[in-house]
Amino acid sequence: MIIKKLELKITNNKLLNIENQKIKIFYSVCGEGMGHAVRSGVILEELTKKENKEKYDIYIFSSDRSYRYLKNKFDNVYEIGGFNTVYENNEVKKQKNPFKRN
Repeated sequence: MIIKKLELKITNNKLLNIENQKIKIFYSVCGEGMGHAVRSGVILEELTKKENKEKYDIYIFSSDRSYRYLKNKFDNVYEIGGFNTVYENNEVKKQKNPFKRN
């Protein structure tokens, strides 16, 4: 395996060596429905495998049903506010779609 030295150029023209540093991943999932949560769960399973623990610090954010689903599968899951759509007679009721806050 070839390991390349990683460098990041910052505004004052100094180089920041990020070789041997964990990559922080902030992963947010829509709480409306379960499709996003299930598909994201597959990606997050790969990222959180034992061999990736030294590579990544992963923080997962979600709301409502997605939060409950992901919280049961992963560490570092945080609940955030989210939007839920209210339907009546197959129509979206705009006045009944508040932003859910925690």
